[in-house]
Amino acid sequence: MSLSNPSGASEAQNDVSQSDRDESVHTDADAKRWAPYLQAARRVHAAYPLFDGHNDLPWAVRCGFDMRLSDVDLTADNSSLLVPGIPWGKIHTDLPRLRAGGVGANFWSVYIPTSLEGPAAIQATLEQIDIVHRMCDR
Repeated sequence: MSLSNPSGASEAQNDVSQSDRDESVHTDADAKRWAPYLQAARRVHAAYPLFDGHNDLPWAVRCGFDMRLSDVDLTADNSSLLVPGIPWGKIHTDLPRLRAGGVGANFWSVYIPTSLEGPAAIQATLEQIDIVHRMCDR
């Protein structure tokens, strides 16, 4: 398995080429070709909302905002906001993008790095749980 081919399938087994996966190379012909599939996917998606089981927002709040959830405007599209301290540089979650993506719910579990051990791991876990509770209360 590789990052460029996470399924482990050979390119011959994978009927979606790299250009099909790369949004930056889509053309009008691509849009027409994929339109029926997109319409069908949207119908299914409208009937069965997506439950997001992986969301890095609590860790982003911790790293980029010193656990101050009040400093994060989740009502704005933050897709272009660069946030120093967040390992991946940007907030991946905000309400406009959740709505646009049809996310119906998030299943929250908390992340802490495996480098934390003992009391530091326990403290970080409890702080991450606190961030999730505060997010849900908002």
